[in-house]
Amino acid sequence: MKPQADLNPTSIAVRGDIVYVPDAAYTTADDPNLLLAVLPR
Repeated sequence: MKPQADLNPTSIAVRGDIVYVPDAAYTTADDPNLLLAVLPR
């Protein structure tokens, strides 16, 4: 079986100095997450 990370499509968005990484819970259909990271300049 493949690791779950290989099965879930993931995208990223960058706006200014913030990175958004959503997890749509594509295979589990349960509890989606959103990771936010601030990039120092």
